[in-house]
Amino acid sequence: MKKKFLLLLLFCVMAVQAGAAELTTRITHADASGFPVVEAMLQVYHDQPFDLTPEKLSVEESGSKVSEFKLLPKDFTHYLVLVVDRSSSIEPAMLDVKKAAAGLIKSLAGPVNIAILSFGSDIDVDHDFSTDKKSLVEAIGKIRPWGGTVLFDAIYEACEELNTRAGINDLKTVICLTDGQDSTPSGRHRLSRHEPHEVTKSALDKNIRVISLGLGNDIDTEFLGGIASETGGWYLQTATSNQLADLCDKLSTRLKLKKHYRLSYNSPVPTAENPRRAISITLTHNGLTAVGTRPYHTPARIKTLAVEAPVQEQSLSLEELLEQLEVASTDQSMLTRRIKLPATQPVHGLTLASFKGLSSVDCRNLINQMHQLVAEKHQQNFAARKKYLDGHLAGVDQLLREFFARADAPRIKEPESQKIARFIDYLNIRRKEIELLGKRAYEEYLIEFKSSLAELEYFEKTQIGGEKFAEAFFATNTANRTQALQELGDRYVEEIAANQQKMRAKFAASEDRPQPGDSSPASAGAKLNISLPDLPEIKTLD
Repeated sequence: MKKKFLLLLLFCVMAVQAGAAELTTRITHADASGFPVVEAMLQVYHDQPFDLTPEKLSVEESGSKVSEFKLLPKDFTHYLVLVVDRSSSIEPAMLDVKKAAAGLIKSLAGPVNIAILSFGSDIDVDHDFSTDKKSLVEAIGKIRPWGGTVLFDAIYEACEELNTRAGINDLKTVICLTDGQDSTPSGRHRLSRHEPHEVTKSALDKNIRVISLGLGNDIDTEFLGGIASETGGWYLQTATSNQLADLCDKLSTRLKLKKHYRLSYNSPVPTAENPRRAISITLTHNGLTAVGTRPYHTPARIKTLAVEAPVQEQSLSLEELLEQLEVASTDQSMLTRRIKLPATQPVHGLTLASFKGLSSVDCRNLINQMHQLVAEKHQQNFAARKKYLDGHLAGVDQLLREFFARADAPRIKEPESQKIARFIDYLNIRRKEIELLGKRAYEEYLIEFKSSLAELEYFEKTQIGGEKFAEAFFATNTANRTQALQELGDRYVEEIAANQQKMRAKFAASEDRPQPGDSSPASAGAKLNISLPDLPEIKTLD
């Protein structure tokens, strides 16, 4: 099956590159809330502009011909999230990536609300939704590559952003530009929390089309091509970065040629019988034929679905599990969103100009004062991060206590017990992640603090001790700090990804109910076991 898909995908890419004639139609949404009136949202694409008229369409409902229907252009607001890969592997091509992304933004027709999201080992919203193309292009220029490739989570997060901002009848698009596969910087582990099928399901449930742009040959074509195909988007690929701009030009043209319509009709079977139905729309134009289909249920059937077709427990996603366990919405948000350490405030040190005209005694006093100030500022940064993580940890521990109590309740039913067991497993994995982030924050604090102290010690040697001053010291010190922080970040990304892999493996292997004694929250403090070191001793004059 995988081989067939890849052959089909290769054919699609070759067809795009060769400019083969193409006609497609897709029903993106079917609304039977006003039954027997049924509305279908229709996407139509042809590689040449043309006027769609009812005469070119044939409509059927579950094999019964629909003789009369209304066809109108669909009015909508377009919301688009441009997802840009900024992992370390894409760094050699980053200039071409930025150029292509900026060109795509400039070429989009009409008022489009665009947001920019970039991803490496983490995810950043580089620009909120806006129609200001100049500001958006400037945001593209500020993206810097680093880390692994959290591909699945990035597209999932883009879908969440669209769902939050856009309305149900708006056009929602994700365009993802990437050069690789979901992995940590070393390639040893998958980095994302979400499974590929969860990402595709999220896009389908929210009626979001995903367009994938692949760069190079080491690409997850199965996922990128699959989600594009299932959501009504496209998958386009180029081997070299200097062809990206042309690829984005082709995409811009395709977006302009894709049209959207609202088709409505009276069901030929206006009764409640045969509640599960399918709409089929056939488009014929210039010797080409395209067919779009979509199932729907009559309103009466929708009411019985909750009784007749309960969701099987083993197929529950995390979000569905939280809903069924009636976890509060605020806790759901806390548990499902990626935890991102707050940015630190810059700590400014001294410059050579700071010592101009000062005596040795004054220079020593200035350095002593700055030792104190630098220590306090760096500790304030770490304390703010620790407080943020402590808040997450307290929330997780509160839920652990609550659900351990629920698991021990008398006469609890086995299906409920299994769900609680899975949730407790997830909470413990989440707790481990918070602890890892706390250790990372502490080590980053030490690197930043030691770098600042090294500069002060250098000023002491040159401005008081008489050593020759060289500006190159500061460039080297900055480079060493940057490298140390990047190596630290990569190491913790690997550890957190390995932690997530354990969770996936555990859930796949067993759903046995955990015993409270194995990982009881009673013995777990609601604060990270990291203490602030003492302030360095202030030097005093002899």
